[in-house]
Parts: sequence; C-alpha cells; structure tokens
Amino acid sequence: MSGYVEIDRNSTVIRGSRSFCQLALRLSAWFYASEHHWDENEDFIDFLEMSMIEK
Repeated sequence: MSGYVEIDRNSTVIRGSRSFCQLALRLSAWFYASEHHWDENEDFIDFLEMSMIEK
C-alpha cells in the first residue's frame, strides 16, 4: 500500500492505491470530526470515497 497525500490551502489531493485512498479519507474524516466534536459520519465518508478520482 503506497501513495501520498498533498494538502495545500485550497485543496487536498490523495494519490495512491484505492485502499490507501480509503484509509487516508477515513483518517482525515476522523480528525475533522474529532476537532469539531462530531461523531464519525459514515455517509460523509461514503460520499468522499465515491467522489474519488481513480487514476
């Protein structure tokens, strides 16, 4: 499993295998939710996964 996550002020780019991208999305959603005191939202994560551009 390899890849990288590139974050700048305007966007986040995740490149790598599908499993790497899913893991990176889940971790970022978990950190975002914990910072905002929200519960992890599975529907939001599913939406992000479906929005991924596969390369």
